[in-house]
Amino acid sequence: AARAPVVIEYERPVELPADTLASAASVLLLPTGELLLSDTARGSLVVASADGRVIRRMGTPGSAPGQLNRPAHLAVIMHKDLRVNNVPVSHSLLVGERGTNRVQQLALPGGGHMRYSTAPKLRDPHGMCVAAQRVFVSDPTSHAIRILQQHTLRTESVLNAASVEGKDFNPHGLAAHGGKLYAADPVAACVWVFALRSKRERPVLFDRIDSHGLNSPRGVMVLKPSGGRAVLVVMEATGLRVLSEDGKRAYQAVTPPGGDSPVALTALAADAERIYTLDSGGGGALHVFRWRSGGPTELRRRLAEVALSPTEFSHGVEPRRLSGRGNRSRTHSWARAMAHLATSSFGATPSASITQAALWSVRRAANWTRGRGRAKAANRTRSRRARAASLNG
Repeated sequence: AARAPVVIEYERPVELPADTLASAASVLLLPTGELLLSDTARGSLVVASADGRVIRRMGTPGSAPGQLNRPAHLAVIMHKDLRVNNVPVSHSLLVGERGTNRVQQLALPGGGHMRYSTAPKLRDPHGMCVAAQRVFVSDPTSHAIRILQQHTLRTESVLNAASVEGKDFNPHGLAAHGGKLYAADPVAACVWVFALRSKRERPVLFDRIDSHGLNSPRGVMVLKPSGGRAVLVVMEATGLRVLSEDGKRAYQAVTPPGGDSPVALTALAADAERIYTLDSGGGGALHVFRWRSGGPTELRRRLAEVALSPTEFSHGVEPRRLSGRGNRSRTHSWARAMAHLATSSFGATPSASITQAALWSVRRAANWTRGRGRAKAANRTRSRRARAASLNG
């Protein structure tokens, strides 16, 4: 089986008020680390902590600037040296409104109105992402992706059925990474990939990822671990599927526990450690997954950390300093640490190259231990000789 650069594990559900989850259409992670959910039925946004504690609500229902008319999907824009009404603004929020069929930009943290997207109106603003000074908004009812200028929210161009060679086009969740735009399409059961060209040029179709039996993909994101390869995470109706960035390899499929309730994932967001998904099945839920690097680069880094520090690792036990002359099992401790790290990183027997790296680390640790012991013995011998010489002199 192919070794996954990223490993995803289900962690827990987030306990939020049931009435909030029942009408939530999107979840977003703010730069502050807080969760932001759109409460479509109440015309407001809910700011919550990562453990589910509701901190405050933003916005009031209505169609006036600053009010929210059935808010749905969300995106964040980071700013430098931007001021709104003489107040510094580090980031702003894009809100797709189903009631007015447009995108409203709000300044954060206060939520003050900045601007609306301009005509032509969207029929069903859905997934949004920001890349290359542009805002991409999927409009599945119009079978299109609207491209807006980031600073004005004016419509610049559109991707439609003609952009995908006349095939049926129903884009939902969007993501951008490495000069490419990814669009999940639940009707075509694929992820469309467009190449982002210069600022004034319209993206062109680059690829279509439709292998591995994708089941109604509604969301997509790219995760890139430090020092590792990026992967594509596709949100299907019933779980997450991890693919290589080009979509040619399938690494993993993760499904949240459904119990007696159906699973129907509708939105996702992620930070450096966790993935959050909204589940509209069975009255609503917010699932949390933990993700980490699973590639050999990460394992070798961890092996090196162990090999260069005189500590003993064991299952579920904090590292402790090894000292004293009577410790004869130091090398075996290193070996157990290597085996534990390899198994916990891959969940199976590591490959030959990783095993070799572990053995190298064990030998290095053993050599380090023997060398340190010899140096201490030599120092003690020199000290005894010096004391004897001083006494005889």
